[in-house]
Amino acid sequence: MKKFFFIFPVLFIFELFFGYSGKMIMLRNISIRQFLFAGTFASLYLYCFYLMFLKFRENKLHNNTLKNRFLSLFPKVCILDTSCLLVLLSTVFFSTVIPLINGNSLSLAKNEVFSFLLMLFLFFPLSFLIKEKQINFKFFKKYIYYLVFFLSLIHIVLFVGQDINSYFIYNYFFFLNTILGKTSIFPTIMLGHAGVPRVFFTTSIFLLIGMYFSLKKLGKYKLFDHIYLAVNILAIVSTMTKSLWCGILIGLITYFIISFRNYKKEEKTKKLNIFFLFLAEISAFVVISNYTIFNNRVFHHFGNSFVYENNSNSSKDDEFKEKIKEKFKNNAAAYYDREGSLISNNIKIKQIQLLLRKWVKKPILGYGYGSYLENFVRSDEAPFSYEMVFFSLLMKVGTLGILFWIFLIFSLIYIKYKYRKKEEYDYFCWLFLVFSFFITVQTNPLIFNSVGMAFLLFICASALKSFATARIDVLSENRKETPLIVGSCK
Repeated sequence: MKKFFFIFPVLFIFELFFGYSGKMIMLRNISIRQFLFAGTFASLYLYCFYLMFLKFRENKLHNNTLKNRFLSLFPKVCILDTSCLLVLLSTVFFSTVIPLINGNSLSLAKNEVFSFLLMLFLFFPLSFLIKEKQINFKFFKKYIYYLVFFLSLIHIVLFVGQDINSYFIYNYFFFLNTILGKTSIFPTIMLGHAGVPRVFFTTSIFLLIGMYFSLKKLGKYKLFDHIYLAVNILAIVSTMTKSLWCGILIGLITYFIISFRNYKKEEKTKKLNIFFLFLAEISAFVVISNYTIFNNRVFHHFGNSFVYENNSNSSKDDEFKEKIKEKFKNNAAAYYDREGSLISNNIKIKQIQLLLRKWVKKPILGYGYGSYLENFVRSDEAPFSYEMVFFSLLMKVGTLGILFWIFLIFSLIYIKYKYRKKEEYDYFCWLFLVFSFFITVQTNPLIFNSVGMAFLLFICASALKSFATARIDVLSENRKETPLIVGSCK
């Protein structure tokens, strides 16, 4: 009976990993993602109600009043439940009331938050089921572990194919469309400047989870674990996405600082050696692939992370451009990479300036979801979408709305830290995932969609598992310490 309720969630997770836009299969104008989400939503909530019914019937003999029977149905609420509820309610407020006050489009507000809100509603049945020990974490983590591996393989194949043939990725989606009934709506193919090969989709953010699994297995590697790490690293590099690389770098620094502060002195040397071997292995994969698969682009691309163009002196800029052309005359990809980075970074700097300029006019409540810069639209289909997520969010929800998000992040870390007793090493790896995720989404609008929210739910589920495990241990200890009173119950 229990397995029946998880059929849709398992299929939904698979589609999130490999469904790209979520519209690769259309059933009478309903996308496969919408269909699977509806099934997942219904399955999880129905399972919760089914468990409540069983608990109500079981507690009928032990509780005298209807009120006590009703209260016993719900597991203990934690600060993470509260923060998620506040984010949900604030999102509704900032997508309805605030746009109306400012005369903005409710339709655009709905388009921006609809997928995110629906996914956020899945947090509550997940929280209930995790606390009731009804979710098999061992199965789901193994399932996601292999999904990340195959997602990584696809990234590598697409990059190599695109490097050989400039129409490879397009032909790949054309082939998928053919075998899936010719109803597919392709995702945006985001190549580098001037068509330089790269492989990046919204689903690429799931590659971070592979690094999390590799960190968890440090010191216990078998042959496949080394292969897994290599494939995952190559896939991450193939995205040619600096925010993803910076997210991983900052995540690893966080992991290093927090973990080695907490180890005992006698453990530090051994753990330090293992971690540095891990870094050496990653570095070897990156260096070798840079000079083979990626045509020496990796270091050029990362080196262009903070380049920008100063328009104050055009003559000096022209002279500088000529020097760059001369420097990269034998490497067209590197030249286009630098040129693309200049354009991208200048756009991001301009975004920050304009978004802050608009925010200061309404610093507390902002303009609401769906709002945008009238003279700086990045997408006609989604004018509210900007790469600089924090500044965009600040303009839309103001200081008050940002505080709800900060509270959510704080409650996540607080819960995982407080109840880490039996999973301390998992806490260090989990911190890597949290920092990597939130850094990565700062320069890519990835969080306000079903994929970004699914990632956030994965992070929340891990924190809730620690909470649930600690609560059960406490209850077990209390039962052991409480003496049995003969005749107290039947």
